[in-house]
Amino acid sequence: MQLGYGTAKKCKLKKANKNNILVIVVLTLSAWLAWRLLFDNETYKWIPRKFRHYYQFGFLFFTFLVGYLGLRKNDLKWIKTIWVIVYGTLVTLLVAMGLVDRFLYPLSLEMRVGIAGIRDFFLTPLPYLILWLFSAVLKPMANNK
Repeated sequence: MQLGYGTAKKCKLKKANKNNILVIVVLTLSAWLAWRLLFDNETYKWIPRKFRHYYQFGFLFFTFLVGYLGLRKNDLKWIKTIWVIVYGTLVTLLVAMGLVDRFLYPLSLEMRVGIAGIRDFFLTPLPYLILWLFSAVLKPMANNK
């Protein structure tokens, strides 16, 4: 049986799309679980703040790790670098604001709500989806050069 031109490339694309869809499903389930167990739970208010932060950083690290593993086979290597820089910057800012809140000056409620919104956004699969679509648009342009 003779394979047509580009058949191997199509198989590789199908496998890449399946991997990306699997990553998006895992990240969606993780975000739902984080929301359901932590934020949409009446007992969450009674968990000490220190432990809530551990849970939140745990889910954030899991999101980072799954996204990193999903992007590791991407042809555009700088996409993975963007992922690491964005999540590294996010964790650095969250830790810095947490230290300011804890030791220097308590943050206002509005600032805490804003920080929580940013953290919640990065717990969702949207950053991965944006980078995946971005790389899908740029990959054909990189191959034409």
